[in-house]
Amino acid sequence: MGNFNPLNERVIIPDAEARLHIPNNQFKVVGRGYTFFACDICRRKRIRCDGTRPICDLCKRSNRICCYMEIPSISPEKDTENIDKSLIAIKNTLKTLHSVSNISGTVCY
Repeated sequence: MGNFNPLNERVIIPDAEARLHIPNNQFKVVGRGYTFFACDICRRKRIRCDGTRPICDLCKRSNRICCYMEIPSISPEKDTENIDKSLIAIKNTLKTLHSVSNISGTVCY
């Protein structure tokens, strides 16, 4: 067998809710050395972030404040529920507009 290269190690990324209960260093490396989350500064500058928390290596070396944007997780069920509510509201508005246009379109002499 060939030499083991830790950068080629694959890590399974848990779903969003499970990630809340796992220390950040357990899902830092993905695929070929990519980080799952980059800090705001590295993301803005489009440079490689090591994803270390609470402060990444680049921010530590440049003595900057390191911030990670928290991504709100919306469950698919909740998202579908919101879409269904919007669809019902649009249908009700359409019915109202349709009935108003029928009344105003009637001409009596």
